[in-house]
Amino acid sequence: MPSWIKRQVYPERIFNLPPERVIAFARLTLTAFALYATILDRPHDIYDAQVTYIVASSYFAFAILSFCIVVARPPKRWEQLLAHTVDISCVCLLMHFNDGPNSPYFIFFTFILLSASLRWGWRGAIQTAILLVLIFITFVLLMGGRSAPTQFGDLNRTVFRPAYLVVAGVMLAYVSAFKERGRKQLAKLAAWPGPDHGQGLQVPIRSALAHAAHIMGAPRVLIVWEPFEEPFRDVALWSSAGLEYSREPLTASARSWPNIWSAKPSWFRSEAALRTCRPSKEKPPAT
Repeated sequence: MPSWIKRQVYPERIFNLPPERVIAFARLTLTAFALYATILDRPHDIYDAQVTYIVASSYFAFAILSFCIVVARPPKRWEQLLAHTVDISCVCLLMHFNDGPNSPYFIFFTFILLSASLRWGWRGAIQTAILLVLIFITFVLLMGGRSAPTQFGDLNRTVFRPAYLVVAGVMLAYVSAFKERGRKQLAKLAAWPGPDHGQGLQVPIRSALAHAAHIMGAPRVLIVWEPFEEPFRDVALWSSAGLEYSREPLTASARSWPNIWSAKPSWFRSEAALRTCRPSKEKPPAT
């Protein structure tokens, strides 16, 4: 396969992957590095180190299991909720036994926000962001006496991280809502009413223009087209008052304007352009 085809095909395959597979792969990658970090840098307390290792190992095993499931088949609704609950629970346990609000495992909160946005759109992003902020505030209140942020760096992280969760949740919700709105608009445009045959109109496009104006929120829609090799142009203007149609003759300057297709050599014209514009007896040179 040529290299230029690979550059076009491979990104398309990646971006066409189901969201659950992307989430499962991201979970597997993060949990693998988390387990490796747990082995390299354990907490000073022996009990905390043991619990952290058990939780990280269990979370990694769950990531492997969930990855195998989503590769085999699409997960069900309750399986998505279960995986989301396991993600939040395991991350909370890892943070609890590793410095609480100042834990490096806070990065998993970003993964949880992204997975909620991919699964359930803007509603999932907002609800998950609110839940994570409440969990973080609970960590601060419950563990304040155990690990008080006396240093400026710890205090800075404790104040900054809830704000980060709020901003990230709002921005992800906006992106999800924007994508959802775009999909709805495309679906509405695809469901256009079709031509107005049988209504005695000169051009049967009144319903189609009204449909497009309603979707785009435009008070008027103007369409101008020129039949090929004809000395006139058609103009259709739709507004709330109705459809106005007229046929206007081309000016002398417009008729004398050189044809862009005749100005180009025959080998420049593509097959699609030849079919849509005019036939040509000349053949392109062999390559």
